[in-house]
Amino acid sequence: MKDLWSIFLAVLRAGLWERNTRLPEIPDAEEWDRLATMAHNQAVQGLFLRGMARLPEEQLPPARLRLRLMAEVDSIARTNAQMAQVETRLLDKFYKEGMEAHVLKGSRLARFHPCPEWRSCGDIDLYVPDFARALSLFPQARVSADGSAEMALEGVTVDLHPRYFDIHVKETLLPKVPSVTAELLMTGAHILKHAIGAGVGLKQLSDMALALDRSWGTYRPEELDLAVRRAGLARWWRLLCSLLVQDLGLNPEKCGPSFKPCASARLMRIVRRGGNFGQNKTPRQRALQRGGWVRKASTALSFVTRLPFSLRYAPKETSSTIAELVKGNL
Repeated sequence: MKDLWSIFLAVLRAGLWERNTRLPEIPDAEEWDRLATMAHNQAVQGLFLRGMARLPEEQLPPARLRLRLMAEVDSIARTNAQMAQVETRLLDKFYKEGMEAHVLKGSRLARFHPCPEWRSCGDIDLYVPDFARALSLFPQARVSADGSAEMALEGVTVDLHPRYFDIHVKETLLPKVPSVTAELLMTGAHILKHAIGAGVGLKQLSDMALALDRSWGTYRPEELDLAVRRAGLARWWRLLCSLLVQDLGLNPEKCGPSFKPCASARLMRIVRRGGNFGQNKTPRQRALQRGGWVRKASTALSFVTRLPFSLRYAPKETSSTIAELVKGNL
């Protein structure tokens, strides 16, 4: 029996690093369909499509499958174009109001991708230091349990954040914003929050691998190492980087001078089982569709289920996150 997950990762790595590859085993038509479903559930259709183009001609999947993926990434590109317009208008509005605003994740991380418009984006995230004033400009924004505010603009979901880092330590211990070090730390910490909660997929992990690779030489690695330790995330960072190296093919030198690899299987199990935002799980999908208390209950159950993992790799951050969510919901 073919190891489809290993084949999937091989194609994904080819797309990530723009390298030709040859598969040890050639999937049949049904197996290619399953591989395409993996790409969808992990939200990496664009990278997977680029990886397929790096296969030798005799190993290419059926033409119908390539057309299907091309249609998916075309839809992603059109959605991203719409989101870019909304994002630009939002930033212009804040600028005209004399307010500072910074884009988080999303389009910021897409710039590292070989084909940025093919990166799947869910919503627009903005860090606005003057959060109270931002809420006065958008009274329709609804404050969530984690302190952020969500609203819909022209069919696009926008999340406003009162803080840049979703890390529960003193701001004086964290890198200045904006900076490359701050962006890398924020991205890695955000992946942690998904890993200990609803689930994390290869889209976010690919973002991290590409960000570390493309940002190399624009920041001091020792500064990032220090920031990770101050944030209490050293053990998590080691696990995260180990997966990026072992499974996604990141050059280990890009993980910094103090990096020592460890087994990444525990994190990869979470990735495989959950997928992007936990959408591999049918009950999770139903909960997301229904929303309200069902969605909150599903997220809470995910946090409880992952406690052994969370308390091992980020105990302080896990405790603070759960306390914050409980307080916000109450």
